[in-house]
Amino acid sequence: MEFDLARLSELTPNVVAAVVGAMVTLAAALINLRIAWRREVLDRLQGTRGGKPRRGLLPAIAFIAIAAAGGGYALALYLMQAREAENLQLRDELRQRTTQIQNSAERIEGSRVLERYTVLADARLAEERRRGADGVSAATRLPPCRARSDEPCREEDAAHMAVCAAMPLRAVPLEVGVWAVMMGGDGAVAYAPSTLGADLGTAKIGDKPVERSHADGKLLCLDAWSWDMQHALELRIRVRYVLGDVAPPPAPAPAAAAGTAAGAS
Repeated sequence: MEFDLARLSELTPNVVAAVVGAMVTLAAALINLRIAWRREVLDRLQGTRGGKPRRGLLPAIAFIAIAAAGGGYALALYLMQAREAENLQLRDELRQRTTQIQNSAERIEGSRVLERYTVLADARLAEERRRGADGVSAATRLPPCRARSDEPCREEDAAHMAVCAAMPLRAVPLEVGVWAVMMGGDGAVAYAPSTLGADLGTAKIGDKPVERSHADGKLLCLDAWSWDMQHALELRIRVRYVLGDVAPPPAPAPAAAAGTAAGAS
């Protein structure tokens, strides 16, 4: 049977301590047995000559063997406890490193989310500023007036409608452009561009736009009236605005718009 010395490096400290203690105990026992055997032979020879044999050596040998075994066991127990303490320390360090790695990963992820949010917010802000500089448009059409009797429509019978352009909540209107066209079967009479408060003869445009709450933004609405019985009124507005520096407050509850509003194109 071939003995492989390389396998000794795979033994745990407890096994090594036990092997060393056993070898020391066996070596001490063999040495003491040899000494005891020689002395026993000498004692017997002396006993045949009338001497008194000594009988205290064997208990001493047994005591030494027991002490060697106890010392080996104590050494193995000490090494085992030291290894357990080292393992506990390594586990604590590993737990701390794991916690640090998790915290670092959470901080990195939080930084990435914040950076992504910042980039998106800047992109939305730039887009809103561009839209504000270009202007947002909305259009609506008022049908010809339908009289309640055979008499022609009067201003009191005028159909009313509002055209509304959607803007962000932080928008501050700078300019409102108005275009109006009277459409009919016999051709079109154009009033373009028009102005706020314009009187088109059989139609009238409001002189002041009104802001109204809408979802997470707001609407800038302009009223129009028409009592023309032959032509429909097409009204279009374009609103240019800038964004205010103050952070927007929480969006108010949507308010019911008076009249019918057209969406922004």
